[in-house]
Amino acid sequence: MTHKQDIYIRAAKSAKIGIWQSDLVTNTVYWDSIIKLILELPEEYEPVFGDAIHFCTEGENRDRLILKLEKAKTEGVFFSDKFQVTTPSNKIKHVECICNVDAEDGVVTRLWGTFQDITNEQNLINELELSVKKFSSIFSSANDAIVIIDSSTGIITDCNSRTNELTGYTTHELVGAHNSMLFPQNKRKEIRLFLSNQLKKDNHFVNETYIIDKFHQLVPVEVASGKKFVVENNTFLVCFLRDIIERKNVEENLNMLSLVASETSDSIVIANPKGKTVWVNNAFFRINGLSTTRNNRQTTPYFSKWT
Repeated sequence: MTHKQDIYIRAAKSAKIGIWQSDLVTNTVYWDSIIKLILELPEEYEPVFGDAIHFCTEGENRDRLILKLEKAKTEGVFFSDKFQVTTPSNKIKHVECICNVDAEDGVVTRLWGTFQDITNEQNLINELELSVKKFSSIFSSANDAIVIIDSSTGIITDCNSRTNELTGYTTHELVGAHNSMLFPQNKRKEIRLFLSNQLKKDNHFVNETYIIDKFHQLVPVEVASGKKFVVENNTFLVCFLRDIIERKNVEENLNMLSLVASETSDSIVIANPKGKTVWVNNAFFRINGLSTTRNNRQTTPYFSKWT
């Protein structure tokens, strides 16, 4: 064995790349030791025609391999594809198979190529795809509007459907635009400082502000920051926008009711579930001859007879 051949064999073993061939003239099959290692076969194992199909996992994988091998033999069609195989110990592995074609006078005489174990890589891809699916599901179905911003430019790079509902803008209108378009002029500096702070500290933060929708209406929102993340040296920030208009309406109604209750001429007393007085209006003080300027410590003894 030459030095170059030895280097090649060592490199092939390291990369888990095996060499195979099927001679269609002599009806012989060759698998090198790497392929046997991948398929968990003993070194003395002698493959025969059809073995490759037998090891390919039954179902879509096997059907696809049969189709590609048939086209290679009858039509001389080269292929490179990924398959799932099952070893004698029922271990599932992922492999990439390349098939080259030799022909004489238009007749295919030999199929040959490489066979590489890509199980680890495929498992990582599968995990990544699962993570992407999970994120996409959460991203699309979240109740909050989610906006992803490129920190270096302030440009919106993605948003979910809830953002469209909250702002009135389509995804096409938002993606590629600067995030400042979502905020009224007098709030833009505040938001800029908020985002800048999040990039420095990278911690969760919530702030109340207003956005301005496509129809020039102010919408009260909570802006919450998510964790920043880096893709290809670009830092992105995830922001959540929660519509709090209902909460603001409730607060406004409560303030109005409080004002009415405070100024009405009828005496109003509010007690907790245990019967302890927690609030009285001005009329209560007037009817009972107490001064509204007296503090809670001074009036507490008087309240005690109501508890």
